[in-house]
Amino acid sequence: NGVRMTKPLLIAFDGPAASGKGTLASVIAADYGLPFLDTGLLYRAAGHLAHVRNIDPAIAASLIDAENFYLALYDPHSGKIDYPYYVDIIDVDAVESQHYEYLDPSRLSLTGQVLTSGQPLLIDAAGICAAQAEGRFYCVGDRPEFWMGAPLKNAADEVFGMLAMQVYDVARTYSAEDRALFLVVARHVAMALDRILHREGMEETVMRRTLELSAVNDALRQEVAD
Repeated sequence: NGVRMTKPLLIAFDGPAASGKGTLASVIAADYGLPFLDTGLLYRAAGHLAHVRNIDPAIAASLIDAENFYLALYDPHSGKIDYPYYVDIIDVDAVESQHYEYLDPSRLSLTGQVLTSGQPLLIDAAGICAAQAEGRFYCVGDRPEFWMGAPLKNAADEVFGMLAMQVYDVARTYSAEDRALFLVVARHVAMALDRILHREGMEETVMRRTLELSAVNDALRQEVAD
């Protein structure tokens, strides 16, 4: 009809649970050659992984529609990085679920760059090579054609983890729409995880303080008895 689009087109499918909206969206995307991202699966996977922690990778794979995807949780005080979920169909050196490592400031990985900078990193293979040549950060394992990483921040704007997706096929490099949608999803995942981790932290604090008070009370009772 001669109408020229000036903004990227984003199509969202919504509806009741188990209504088939995800299947319909994936079929339509495949028929028209459009990128497809099931955000609902990302939300459920991230929340479930953070809550359960000891989830089987096979179960996680059934929850999320991503061939190369991982979630990292970060403790800035110790520098420890946990990987509750990590799946990669190409990189044979990909870490296993429940693996952890410590951030090395002298040789930052792509993950380390996002965690320390607190900024998203959307970079192609050429950009990765340039960064490595300059000594800014390095790719661990097989180099992807495109890599997207976004920090996960709590309500105090502190980084507590990151979300990453990558592709190894140049024909499947993420579009501008994919990248924008990924950042939106990462923000929602961060909010969901922050609530879960905050609740777990409060429960642990209450339990610890209860045990401390109980010990003090027992000691006082013993002194009175003596």
